[in-house]
Amino acid sequence: MARLKQSEVWGRKIREDELADLGVPTATLAGEAVKAGRVDDALEFIEYGTSEAKKMHDASVTVIDDFLGYIARRFGEEEIARMWRECFHARVANRMALNLTLEQQVQRYAEDHRGHGADIEVFEEKDRYVLKLKTCGSGTMLRKTRPDLGATKEPHPWSWGRSGVPYYCTHCCIAFEIIATELQGYPARIHECPRKADEPCLNYVYKKPEAIPEEYFTRIGVTKTIR
Repeated sequence: MARLKQSEVWGRKIREDELADLGVPTATLAGEAVKAGRVDDALEFIEYGTSEAKKMHDASVTVIDDFLGYIARRFGEEEIARMWRECFHARVANRMALNLTLEQQVQRYAEDHRGHGADIEVFEEKDRYVLKLKTCGSGTMLRKTRPDLGATKEPHPWSWGRSGVPYYCTHCCIAFEIIATELQGYPARIHECPRKADEPCLNYVYKKPEAIPEEYFTRIGVTKTIR
């Protein structure tokens, strides 16, 4: 039997199940509670399961930050750019091959951000869609929790021409802006990466490539060719 109890050791609720039940996913318990009409139990399991997943997510992002900091210290910052290229080139190409509509792209980006635990608002402007991350579950979380956060020491095209950008955040620049531009001539998603933890991260998906301002090309070191 699954039991959520307040733990004095952890200072929060944790599942104190029988051994045979400890491996049952919390989502399964929530579903069973719903089917049995135990609404309060279901809501409690949903809240706990979300927190359970976020703890592992945040721990994983923190470990990635440690890896990136080590790479920068051991091999230099440019090695981070090479690593992100290796990780994301095929992924970006494969997603482009799906020929998604703009709306489908925005839906997938929103899903990705929700999966990161972002507090996100999505809206439409005249020439673009905007994803406003009031808090980002990766970059913002790292800024708020990591006093030794790994961040660019020098400005690079892959850090939007800026120093002080978290190494983790630079994969957005490389994947969705630089690699995408190399493959299709323009960025798939543009980012206004915040400088402080209390500032939002803004993502733009332009409706027409020719409407993308030239500054978004020059800052990543390429020339705008679509007019």
